Amino acid sequence: MASCDFHGFICSVLPYLWWNQGISLSGANKTSLFFNIVPISAMAISALSGESIVWLNSLALL
Repeated sequence: MASCDFHGFICSVLPYLWWNQGISLSGANKTSLFFNIVPISAMAISALSGESIVWLNSLALL
């Protein structure tokens, strides 16, 4: 049970806190430029790690 709590906190809560901290440090205008890069970078990391990219994944780039 403790490992589920640990992973739930590390993988769910901390990234949102860090994202909000980054927005407050750099400002909403600069952050909005990088927000649209998230699907592209996720697909690139998946392709580099050996995952197969199907047409449905490519739909996220639109």
